[in-house]
Amino acid sequence: MQSSAVVPGRAAITAVWGFLAAAFGADLFADVGDRPETVFRFVVAMLGLFLVFRELTAQAERRADYETAERWSLSDTQNLVALLVLAAVLAVTVAFPIGSITEPTASACYAILYTVLAAYFVFTRRRTLRGK
Repeated sequence: MQSSAVVPGRAAITAVWGFLAAAFGADLFADVGDRPETVFRFVVAMLGLFLVFRELTAQAERRADYETAERWSLSDTQNLVALLVLAAVLAVTVAFPIGSITEPTASACYAILYTVLAAYFVFTRRRTLRGK
C-alpha cells in the first residue's frame, strides 16, 4: 500500500539499516572458520539488507502529494545521499584497508550493492512520479 505523506526520519532508517548490514556483512568473511557467531552476523547482515530494500521500495513507491506531484522531494534526496555516502565510506575502506584481506573484498561488494540500490531507488521513484 502506498502512502501519500513523507514520514520524517525515513531516510535515517535507510542509513541505519544499511550501516548495520555493511558492518555485520564485512565481518562475515573475516573469519573463515565455521563458528556459531558467523550465523548471527549473517542473519543480521541479510536482515539489514532486506530492510534497506523494503524501506527504499516503500519510499520510492509512495504517491506524491498533490502540491509536489511530479517532483523529487527532500526525502528522496536524503535517501539517495544516505546510500551514496555508505557506498563512498565503503569504497574508502577498500582504498585504505585496515583489517584482514577479506574485509576490503566485502566492503567493495557492499559499496557496489549500495550504488546499485541507489540506482534502483532513483529508477523506481521516477517511474512512480510519472505514474507508471
